[in-house]
Amino acid sequence: MDEILKLLKENNEMLKEILVFLRYFQENDDMRQFSINVAADLFVEMLENNPELKDKIINSFKA
Repeated sequence: MDEILKLLKENNEMLKEILVFLRYFQENDDMRQFSINVAADLFVEMLENNPELKDKIINSFKA
């Protein structure tokens, strides 16, 4: 039960951060940049979780 509460609290904090970003980009009318930032963050996380893919991408630039 404690683990579930911890995860819910963490999730709630992440959602609050997302709302802050959304409000900022909405007020500044820059949803395109927001989308690029989200995609970049997801890509970096994907590479961190998959070293094999990271190596393939790095090697493709060297070729």
